[in-house]
Amino acid sequence: MTGRDEPAAVGAGEALADVAAVVPAAGRSVRVGGGVNKVFRELGGRPVLAHALAALAAAGVPRAVVALRGADRPLWQERVTPWLPARMAVDLVEGGEERQDSVYAALAHLAAGSRPPRWVLVHDAARPLARPALVARVLAAARRYGAAVPAVPVGDTIKAVAAADVEPAGSTSAAAGAADEGRRPGAPAAPAAPESPQPGVPTGGSGAEPDAVPPGEGPVEWVAATLPRHRLRAVQTPQGFDFQRLWAAHQQARRHGWRGFTDDASLLERLGVPVALVPGDPANLKLTWPTDFAVAEHWLDAAASASPAAAAEGAGGPRDTGPVPSFRIGLGYDVHRFAAGRPLVLGGVPIPAERGLAGHSDADVVLHAAMDALLGAAGLPDIGHWFPPGDPRWAGAASTALAAEVVALLHRHGWQPAQVDVTVVAEEPRLAPFVEAMRRSVAGALGLPPTQVGIKATTNEGLGFPGRREGIAALAVALITPRP
Repeated sequence: MTGRDEPAAVGAGEALADVAAVVPAAGRSVRVGGGVNKVFRELGGRPVLAHALAALAAAGVPRAVVALRGADRPLWQERVTPWLPARMAVDLVEGGEERQDSVYAALAHLAAGSRPPRWVLVHDAARPLARPALVARVLAAARRYGAAVPAVPVGDTIKAVAAADVEPAGSTSAAAGAADEGRRPGAPAAPAAPESPQPGVPTGGSGAEPDAVPPGEGPVEWVAATLPRHRLRAVQTPQGFDFQRLWAAHQQARRHGWRGFTDDASLLERLGVPVALVPGDPANLKLTWPTDFAVAEHWLDAAASASPAAAAEGAGGPRDTGPVPSFRIGLGYDVHRFAAGRPLVLGGVPIPAERGLAGHSDADVVLHAAMDALLGAAGLPDIGHWFPPGDPRWAGAASTALAAEVVALLHRHGWQPAQVDVTVVAEEPRLAPFVEAMRRSVAGALGLPPTQVGIKATTNEGLGFPGRREGIAALAVALITPRP
């Protein structure tokens, strides 16, 4: 979403070292539906939350704290971490029941750190289309005034609504009720008040969800007043603040039990702190309703069409605009040194040998190289990301089981293994007698016919660490295809 004429960042290097971002992402997405937190849904080839973080990183923000529900951690690990910006440090904290609780948790994390920021940007995870120029405006105003939010003029006429159980005296149904008192038996009743012209859409601005109250059920809302549109603004994020001022406000709200703040500016307003407005961006859409995703896709497509290069480097990162390729190819490499007292397992097959290979799992270089090739073909991080060496869950794990996890991961991303070819480099032991067993074992672990797996064993002619009999290496190439 970033054009060439917009600044690529608010500042550079030291200029933003005193800035951090807070990204509340612990919502339940009731209005969007689908059963999954909307920030993990895909938009333009990557999760919404990944777009939001990329937008901040494109503006030069060096660190962020994301507030998540614990139940969403696996989705974060699987869907978002492959897209994390390389130049941004991201920490996770446990989110709360309400947005206010999540922001408090993230601010507390920053305050407890060794280097609390001077300025903080609070950005909704469901706003994936923010541009660096917008972040620049907000931060510049926050530095000048202490608190600033982006806002756009309101195009619709806004009505304030009365309490649902209070019916105006002059309404049609009220008049009908009065008339019914003197209506003779058998006479038709007066017509009821008209229903909303759009089924499922609230008649007023109470914030009720469109599908929460079916047409004809639930209370009818009534207009109490029409608000002066020229004085109204729709507020967006990121919102910028003096960190200590916002942190103190959140602590005070918690002490007094103040609840219900839907943005951070309103909390400061409660305390009498002036909040500056800067021009917002109509494209900076918050994904609230199912149709918002289609609108956001349109904005991404428009940006890519206007400037493909700029769109690839902009707030949302690369945009997948073409058809899914019919295949992808990946390369994998792994090496382990020999270790006494360890079994030697290659391609899932136990190999008789005096020494095995050192490693956190079973140190199977053949399957490790094959898995990395598959992950690389799918554009996903390597096996060290998914099965960290320090994680006790994977201590001594069989690589055949890890390979099944990798295949399942590929499936979730729309891919399947089609072919794998592995070369094992070892001076000892002699591997030729075990090649066919390894081929069948690798095929079974990856869900492939043996005819679509190649295993070759060779030496390094006495050269390098394999030649010195210090360890074993493996190289693999993998072909993957879209999953039907």
